[in-house]
Amino acid sequence: MSEIKSSSFAAALSTVPNSLMALDDVCKRALEQLDGGPDLAVLFISGDHVDAAEQLAAEACKRLGTDSLIGCS
Repeated sequence: MSEIKSSSFAAALSTVPNSLMALDDVCKRALEQLDGGPDLAVLFISGDHVDAAEQLAAEACKRLGTDSLIGCS
């Protein structure tokens, strides 16, 4: 019989107005909830951060240690 592994996830929300500072905030809080880095990250950004979306996506992958990212605004 194969071993069933449990899934883990983390969620974080930031209301910081600066895009990169908000990303830093959520990445730190998400990583604190995980036992290691994520295989997949999902990043939702508000309209206030749309202009920085490309930079936020690249930084999220870097800070979380994953190449797999789904994003939505």
